[in-house]
Amino acid sequence: MRASNLERQKWRSRCREDLSRYIQTQLGITVEPAQVRLLPRLDDPYRWRAVPEKQHLFSKNLSDHSIGAYKSLCDGIGKTFEAVCCDEWSTMRNGDDIEAVLGTSMLSTEADIGFTGKISLCIEQQKRLDLENTVNCLQLEIAQTQAYLEESLKAAEGYVTVRHRHLDALHRVLPILEELRQDISDTSL
Repeated sequence: MRASNLERQKWRSRCREDLSRYIQTQLGITVEPAQVRLLPRLDDPYRWRAVPEKQHLFSKNLSDHSIGAYKSLCDGIGKTFEAVCCDEWSTMRNGDDIEAVLGTSMLSTEADIGFTGKISLCIEQQKRLDLENTVNCLQLEIAQTQAYLEESLKAAEGYVTVRHRHLDALHRVLPILEELRQDISDTSL
């Protein structure tokens, strides 16, 4: 047997063992490593739920994959995909997206959350970032509006000061003009 085939066989066996152990830990279901399937049969008590980028790994049988796929599967257990019970899977088959099924609230700590929890946590973090961004934009808009109002107030105060000066000047000029008008009318008579 060629060395590459031996390496592939080693990784396939490791992958089967890791997936079997994960199913036992995650769901409490014992599945022999040789019976682990990426395309579970209808009578298998588990299904796989993966992020979109990893769904291709579950499109064919485990024995048909390459070493790279086995490594990706081993690395992604509980991170990019998870095992779910058939009952939980049936809610996903109706075309619901992962966010709708998982909900939007996750209160567990990162140490004890699984794949579903991590997705929920990511959704919550994204919502929080979006809200923080909205708050920051509103705070910036408020600051700009306050600055505009302060400038407008200073301008208005400046106009009031100029108006007062003009009124004072007008009050000083009016008696002089009245006196001149009187003088002109007296001289014309």
